[in-house]
Amino acid sequence: MEFGKYKDSIWLLNKKKTANCNDCFYTSPFVKYVLPSFLVVLLILTFTYFGLLTWLPLGDADSQATCHLQPSYYVSCLPDRQIIPKDDCLKLGCCWREDMRICYHSFPSRYGYKVDEYQWTSDGLEGSVTATRMLSPAGKPARGRLGFSVRRVGGNDFRIVLGAKPERRGSAQSSGASPSVKLLADYGHIFDFLPRGNKARVAEFSLSDDPSTKLLLHEPHFALSILRGEDELVFSTARGPLIMTDNYWELTLYLASGSSLQGLGALQLNGTTNWIYNNENRTIKPALLALRSNVACQLNYQAPIEIQVLNGSNLVIVRGISIPDSGFTLNLYSGSSASRTIAKLSDTRNHSRLLSVDRIGLQLCPDNHGSLKSAVDSLKRLLNSTEAGHGAPWDSHCLSRQHLGPTLEPDADLGLVAEARGLLEPRALAAHLTPMLVNRADSPLQSSLEKESCLLGNATGGTYVGTSDARDVVYPDWTEGKARQVAAEYLEEYLQRLQLGFVVTRDAWPRDQATHGVSGQSFDYLPEELRSLMSSGTLPFDLQRGRHYTVHNAYAPSFADFAGAAGVELRGHECNSPDVEATWSTLRGVLEAGVLEAMTAQVPNAMYVCGANRARIDDELCVRWYALAVAWPRILAVPEKSPLVGTRLSRSSAIQVANLLKLRATLTTYHRTTLASFAKDGSPILADTAVHFPDDRQPPRASQFLWGDSILVGLVLLPRHYQVPMWLPSEHPWRHMQGGSPVGPSINGSSIPVTVPMGKVALLVRPGRIIPVHKGAADSSATTSSRNLSLVANPICDLSSVCQATGRVYFGDDASTGEFLLISYSNGNLALSKVKEVQEAGCGKLPTIETFEILGTTTYTINLNVCELQGDFDVPLNETRSSAI
Repeated sequence: MEFGKYKDSIWLLNKKKTANCNDCFYTSPFVKYVLPSFLVVLLILTFTYFGLLTWLPLGDADSQATCHLQPSYYVSCLPDRQIIPKDDCLKLGCCWREDMRICYHSFPSRYGYKVDEYQWTSDGLEGSVTATRMLSPAGKPARGRLGFSVRRVGGNDFRIVLGAKPERRGSAQSSGASPSVKLLADYGHIFDFLPRGNKARVAEFSLSDDPSTKLLLHEPHFALSILRGEDELVFSTARGPLIMTDNYWELTLYLASGSSLQGLGALQLNGTTNWIYNNENRTIKPALLALRSNVACQLNYQAPIEIQVLNGSNLVIVRGISIPDSGFTLNLYSGSSASRTIAKLSDTRNHSRLLSVDRIGLQLCPDNHGSLKSAVDSLKRLLNSTEAGHGAPWDSHCLSRQHLGPTLEPDADLGLVAEARGLLEPRALAAHLTPMLVNRADSPLQSSLEKESCLLGNATGGTYVGTSDARDVVYPDWTEGKARQVAAEYLEEYLQRLQLGFVVTRDAWPRDQATHGVSGQSFDYLPEELRSLMSSGTLPFDLQRGRHYTVHNAYAPSFADFAGAAGVELRGHECNSPDVEATWSTLRGVLEAGVLEAMTAQVPNAMYVCGANRARIDDELCVRWYALAVAWPRILAVPEKSPLVGTRLSRSSAIQVANLLKLRATLTTYHRTTLASFAKDGSPILADTAVHFPDDRQPPRASQFLWGDSILVGLVLLPRHYQVPMWLPSEHPWRHMQGGSPVGPSINGSSIPVTVPMGKVALLVRPGRIIPVHKGAADSSATTSSRNLSLVANPICDLSSVCQATGRVYFGDDASTGEFLLISYSNGNLALSKVKEVQEAGCGKLPTIETFEILGTTTYTINLNVCELQGDFDVPLNETRSSAI
C-alpha cells in the first residue's frame, strides 16, 4: 500500500466499506464450535435410535418394535439372571436401559408367534401360529407351531386354550359373525402401548347377542384382546412375550386397567411375585380378580408356576415349567357385579360331602404319636377328661398322620381303629390320605398297583422307593387311569370297612425327602423356590421316563382329581405347616389367604388354629386365632393348642377358647347355609365388603370381612390391642349379634372403632338380614345342629317406620338334595316360604324354630316345627308371646 496517496486518516476511514452481518454470524464462536457439536450429537443419537428399531423388526419391514416403555411394563428377557451384560442383552434382540441396567422385552417382543391362519366357527375362534424365533432368550428350541382356540362359554365369558393344534369343530363361518379387520390405529388410545406399523391389524369379532363385547385377534404378531364397550380393555396378551419350549413357557396377561388385582392369597398383588407349588396351599387353579372392573382370570394349570405382577401396571407375567402337549387353559369371566363374577369362577367339582355336619366344627389332628396304640391311649385320656376341656365342642379325631391312610391293613391295626371309632361316637374318626404309600410287602393295595405296573419305577426296572416322614414310600402313578381305578376301589372299601367319617389330605403333591441334587441346567428358567425343592428332594423322580416334569406335572393334578372324587375336603394351609412359626404375621397371612381363596370361588382351606406343631404359643395370639376360627368353614388343631386335656394354654385362655368354640357351634346352621350358598350359586363364603357393596370404594382391610352376605366379622390382629377400626357400608346401623347394640354406619370415609375384648370377636349383623343361631352349644356340631334355632334379625326401617328383613336357612344332608327355607319379616309379620321343598329335603331332622329376635328390642316366642306346617307360613308376631330384651 502506498501511504503517500492518502492525505489524512479521515479520508481513509471514509473510504472503508461497511461490515457484513452474515460474516459476523458465520464467524461467531457459537456457529463455529457449539452448533456443529450439537448437530453431531443429535445425528449420532438419531442414527442409534433408528438403527435399533431397524434391528428389531418382527419379519415385516412395516411392523416395528419399540423400547420406549414405561418402567412398569418392563418384562425381563432373562428372569433367572440378576445381572446381564449390555452386549448379551442386545444380542438377544432385547431392550437395554443403562441407568437401571435392565434387559427387557420390546413391544411387540421378538419372542412371540405370528398368525398363520384362523377361522371363526359356530363354536368360536381357532387357528395356528408360528414362532418368530427358533430359540428362546435362554437359547432353548422353541415350539415352532402352536394351535389356539377361543370358545365362548356363556354370556361374555371366554375359554382360551394355547398348546397343541386344536381339532376343527363346528361349521364354517357363522352368519353375522364374520370378523371386521381394522388397522390397529383405528382403536385410538386403547392400544397406545403398541407401535402403529401399517401392517399391524386387528380382526374384530362381535358377539351377535352381546355387541358390547368384542374379541380381538392381533396380527401379524399374535395376541388376543377382549374389549368391553367402546374403550374399555378388559384383557389382552399383547403387552408381553409368548414363549414356549419343551420345558418352559411364559405368557404375559393384562387385566382391566384402573382396578387393583386380588387373589393368590394377597389383597394387593401389584409389585409381588407369587410362587405356587400347591403342596399345601390348595391354589390348584390360580385365579386373579379385578374387583372394581368385575373381571376374573383363572389359569387352569396345576403344575408349579410363578406369577409376577408388575407394580402399577396390572401386567401379569406367568412362568411355568414343562407345559403339557395338550397346552393349558385360561378362563376369563366378566360379570355385572363382583359377586356375579365370583359366582362364575365357581368350579364344578362334587359338593355332595361339603355340608357333612361332622366337618363343620373342630377337628383334632395330633402329629406326635409313635404308634397307633399310643394314639388310641391318648384318645382315651382325652375323652376321660371332658371337664378339663371346659365344655368345648369338637367333631373328629385324626389319630395319627403316620399310621392312618390308605396303607393301614394289618388285622391288629383294624381292631384298634374299631376301638377308637367306638370311643368317639357320635364324633367322627378321620383318616389321612397322601399321594404316597408306605412301602410294605403285606399291603394288598401296593401289590395290586405293582401287578398293574402302576407304581413309579427306577432305572433298573424295579419299583422306585423314596422317603417321607422317615419312612420308605412308593408312588402310585396317578397319571394312569388304572391306578386311579384300583386305588378308588380300595379306598371306598377301606372307608366302609373302617366306618371312617372322612379323609384329611395332608399333601396334595408327592414328596421324596431323599436328596437328589438337581442342578436345573437344562431348564430355560428355574425359580429359586423350585430349585431348592428339587435339591432337597421333595419331588419324586420317575427314573424310567425322559421328560420328567411333563410326567410330574400330570401326576399331581391326577391325584388331586382322585382325592376330590373320594370326597376329601380338609387340608391344612401352608402358613400352618409344621416348619412355619406361629406368629401374628402368620395369623394375618392365613386370614388374607383364606378370604382371597373364597373370593376366587374356592372353599377356604382348612386352618390349623394356632399352628400345626406342639410348640408353645403366646396365649393372646392363640385366643385371637380362635376368634378368627369362629367364622372359618374348616378348622383343625393339635390337642396341645386346644382347651382340652394336655393343653399348653393357661386356664383363663383355655376358658376363653372354649367359649369361642361354643359360639362357633351355635352358628353351625349358618356355616352350613353359607357353604350351601357357595355350592349352589357360587356365593363367596368369605369376602371383602366391596363384593356385596359395589359402591364401597374403601381399600381392602385385613381386619374385617363379610362372612356369607349377612355377618361382618371384625378381628384384632395385633398384640395388646382391644379395638378394631371397622368400615361399615350401608345407610343403616349394623348390630352386634350378641347383645344387639347398634354400630355405625360409617360416614364421610371414617372408620368406627369397635371394642373387642380378649376372648371375643365382633360379629355384626348386616342391616336387613335374618340369621339362624342355635340355642346353646352341645359337645359336637352334630349334636348342636339338632338343637332349636332362634332367628336373629336386624331390620331396616324407613322414614315411615316400615321395618323389613330377609334371610334363608339351609336344610338337608348335602348340597344336592337340600333346600333353603326363605324367611322374611315386614312390619310385625313373619313369613316362611318354600316350606314343602324343605320338608321333602330334610323332614325328621329339622330343628324347631323357637324364637324370633329383633336385635336390641324384642324376642318373640314362636315355636315353629317346619315339618308340621301346611305349606308356606305367615303369622303376625304380635299374636305370639314376646318379651323385651
